[in-house]
Amino acid sequence: MTLINDRGVGSNILVAMVLVIIATIATISLIAVVNEDVYTTNVLQDSLQEDLLLRSEVKRITIMLEDGKLVLSRRVVSILAKERNVTYYVDLLKKFTSMNTFMGLTMDQVATVQALCTARYSKFRYSGLYSPVKKFMEKNSARESLAKYQYFSDTEKSDISDGEDDAARVKFWGNDELFGKVHSNSDIWLQNGIKGGTTCVNPANPNWPWFHDMVTTSGHFRIYSSGIFPTDAQKEAIFEGGWEEEVPTIAYQPTAERIRRNGLAPFGVTFDENKIYKLYINRASLETTTITLLAPQIDTFVVYSNYPDALHPTIPNNPATYIGDSLWTNRVSLQDSIWVVGPTYGFTSKSFFIPGVTWVDGLVAGKLTIGCQGNAYITGNITYANTTIEQPPDDPDQLNRYDYFGLVAEGSIIIKYKYYDKLNEVINSSNSQGPNGNVYLYGAYAAIGAEDEALEENSFRTAGVFTYEYQHPHGATTPYRGFNNHTGRDTLYTFIDLHRYMYKPLPPITTGAPAWKKWPNLTPNDVTPGYPVGAMAGFPYYPTVDYPWVNPVWPEAVNSIVYERGTLWIFGSIAQRRRGFVHRSGTVNASNPDQGAWNPEEWKWGPGHASTGYGKKYYYDKRFYFVQPPDYPEVYKNSSAGLMSAFEDSAWGFKIPPKQFPK
Repeated sequence: MTLINDRGVGSNILVAMVLVIIATIATISLIAVVNEDVYTTNVLQDSLQEDLLLRSEVKRITIMLEDGKLVLSRRVVSILAKERNVTYYVDLLKKFTSMNTFMGLTMDQVATVQALCTARYSKFRYSGLYSPVKKFMEKNSARESLAKYQYFSDTEKSDISDGEDDAARVKFWGNDELFGKVHSNSDIWLQNGIKGGTTCVNPANPNWPWFHDMVTTSGHFRIYSSGIFPTDAQKEAIFEGGWEEEVPTIAYQPTAERIRRNGLAPFGVTFDENKIYKLYINRASLETTTITLLAPQIDTFVVYSNYPDALHPTIPNNPATYIGDSLWTNRVSLQDSIWVVGPTYGFTSKSFFIPGVTWVDGLVAGKLTIGCQGNAYITGNITYANTTIEQPPDDPDQLNRYDYFGLVAEGSIIIKYKYYDKLNEVINSSNSQGPNGNVYLYGAYAAIGAEDEALEENSFRTAGVFTYEYQHPHGATTPYRGFNNHTGRDTLYTFIDLHRYMYKPLPPITTGAPAWKKWPNLTPNDVTPGYPVGAMAGFPYYPTVDYPWVNPVWPEAVNSIVYERGTLWIFGSIAQRRRGFVHRSGTVNASNPDQGAWNPEEWKWGPGHASTGYGKKYYYDKRFYFVQPPDYPEVYKNSSAGLMSAFEDSAWGFKIPPKQFPK
């Protein structure tokens, strides 16, 4: 129907104008709807993109923390598309804080990094405007140290063989029970068996080792000596806390650099091969004694065809017992030492770096790490002031919140046998109390010594191990006071074995050759060392004598030697490049080839002997999951960014963005 006014066309124009207005309004509304959809799409894309960017920041933050950056750099990501131009900014803020754990312990030096992601548009009407979407993340990162493993080894091969033979295989067996995480970068060997006269640790699974926490290996689990793989049923019984094989290698590249950089160096940082640094930890103080080795002096000892000892004394008026004819002259290098008491240093939470061979024991009150260049010798118990001896420091009912100890050797860590205390003029035998004795070590112990390539095929022998001293004891002839047929007076005879046998000897003794031709291997009973024989009835005994100074308190009579030295209690962790022995059978066989004819320069330590060493009771200190000794070495793992270690991704998550955040 057409409306016509008195002029006939006015109504059509009016309708057209109304339609134009309606179309315009519709177009504007449609544009508004489209713009709203574009805006909503941008917001949704911003939300998703910022979420992805912050998730990807987790690894970048770790890398920057690894590099020790003081200021974490801003990240800028632009999207320049035909329909969308936007730039995203990720700003970071780092601070170090303390954090309380569920155990009530305080984790020091936790790196807290906050990340704020914003977006700015550069397209059409939104150019220069910021997106209303902001995403905020907070990441807490803690250093992951070697102390987080109760037991860690780069290889389970021993320090006496680098092959695939029995001598290279050190295994866990029915006397071994471990309570913390275990990892090795090589095959882990298991043996069904126990030490004679002992009981297995797990009666429900007789004669197998028992692991209570996760055990991982970059290789496989193997059964000694067949080399076969244990069944899953066997693994379930052995590995109570779970197991995993063929895991990525955790590169064993710990260093003492943080100790060198942050620690106190009271004796400087230059290695001195003529110094031994004796340290005694007296609660929160470190007492020092410097042992200076003097220049060696050559002394001579005439070898006689007959020379007296308590078993073969010189008898007056009996020429058959007199000192015999001279046959040879031993030229021996003797080295004396000077002991000087040094300063005492206090600590509450501190590391110390020692530039040489170090002896250490004592009672720790506070947080202490000792790092040394060379070997570290443990000369007695290392315990905590706030933990009763033989009790765990992580017992929730008696939690030790204060004491932490670390020992890091750039060589090996060795439990000392005995030593002569020159200041007090006594022989200290704290670590050698006999089969019923105990040695208590609390803390984290890392032997990080590298292989010395200059030794070529023997380079592996310098790799860091946790082990014990004087593994092949035989005994020696101790000083004897008796008649001297030359002077007719009572005389003190010393260095008797050096007067009876050729030192640095000729080739091995042959049948019928006199004993003096060679430093004794299996010599006749009439030259048995030590005395009195009657006191050793029923004792495993071998007619040979120690090479001079193989025993650190040489000469020591065979009936004074401590073969089985008790139980080694460890409340903490052990890390070592290769696996050191803490017990030896003493039997000469394919798995114990470092015996035979004496030649210590080639790691030959005489014939067989009674078994030696320690039984093991190893407990983990779960506090090390959260708190480590000061400047303790870290774990390095392979990742897409290379070797990553220090700041593990312990905790991160999204939070509400703060009102103020520094740019």
